[in-house]
Amino acid sequence: MSVPGPGSGGVKENGQGPATNPEVKTSAEALAKEVLADEKAAAQKYKDKVVEVEGRVQYANKIIGNNRMITVVGAKKKPTDVVGLDIQCIPTTAGLDKAWELGRGQQVKVVGQVAGVSSSAITLDRCAITEVGSNPTAKLSAEALVGEFARDEAAAKKKYAESDFVMKEVIVEGTVVGTESKPDGSFHYVDLAGKNGQTVRFTVDKATRDELKKGDKVTMKGDVSLYDKDRKQLTVNTAFLLKKG
Repeated sequence: MSVPGPGSGGVKENGQGPATNPEVKTSAEALAKEVLADEKAAAQKYKDKVVEVEGRVQYANKIIGNNRMITVVGAKKKPTDVVGLDIQCIPTTAGLDKAWELGRGQQVKVVGQVAGVSSSAITLDRCAITEVGSNPTAKLSAEALVGEFARDEAAAKKKYAESDFVMKEVIVEGTVVGTESKPDGSFHYVDLAGKNGQTVRFTVDKATRDELKKGDKVTMKGDVSLYDKDRKQLTVNTAFLLKKG
């Protein structure tokens, strides 16, 4: 991607700073619809420009975003389409840690330089992200979260269901009581302590499992999954480390 000069929308010439002074202000939905309507014209119109888009966070997850980008909901070509055209936003390195705390469905404003436009992806680079709406993602302790499922699994499932097929994401604080990997290395886990032998098990990548040890105080983020009553264990999938200590 070429880095624009001083008159091309306010991106610093050294390529390190966030994009500023947007030339176009629109919504994520409107931008996606414009690309879906005429991909070639939109690609020419927005090439290297700095834009400001407002929309709802689809994913702010290190695992899904390959440790580098969040996704903002765009639009579908047809209402019946399973997958839509979303906006991929790559924050500056300095802004990444804060970006991972954003909640799914949260309203945000993104200023970034257009790095790619196609019917499969719209990518904005060097993004500065501003929270517009409140964060809907619940933040609680591991003890409190697994305790809800232990007391009333049906009520907890209903509370943490985002739809018939998707569970809500959560931010969970707690103490590591163990780590584990499948013998074949296909899955890696970090367990946080609940009460009376209860645990919250986070499915993580190998690097996270290797980084953490028993006794570490951590904050994790991921999607609520299954509760195992016999093991007194709640699983949180697509999980990653937000903070250690």
